[in-house]
Amino acid sequence: MRQIIYTLLLSVSYLISANWASATQTLISIAPQASQLNVLDTQALGKINTSFQTKQGIIWLGTDDGLIRFDGYNAKRYIHKPSDNRTISHNKISAIIEDPQSNLWIATEGGGLNKFSPQTELFTHINLRFINFNNPIIIC
Repeated sequence: MRQIIYTLLLSVSYLISANWASATQTLISIAPQASQLNVLDTQALGKINTSFQTKQGIIWLGTDDGLIRFDGYNAKRYIHKPSDNRTISHNKISAIIEDPQSNLWIATEGGGLNKFSPQTELFTHINLRFINFNNPIIIC
């Protein structure tokens, strides 16, 4: 009887450890689905100054060469175009935050503050000279 119990406990222990190993292996294999982001359109990413992940899981990178959106599979770079005031105001990004409406607020070095709508993919330049700091705007 002792031999049967010992064999049964050993078998159950083996099954639990085998199931645990396969569960762990499944969890580890999820991450390789995302692609590595080193180069964007044959152009190096450059220096990354800041990063931010939205509620939807999108990763935004602020670089010296523009704003980069990365969803785990595809990347898109947003850059300043002097002839288009709907683009970001400067390429050197220093900070990124998200407001409750899922808009991004992007601070640049040399171009001030920008509000970005992910739905329209358009930037609005915020001119800080016309903000009354005695009655500040609260965005969060």
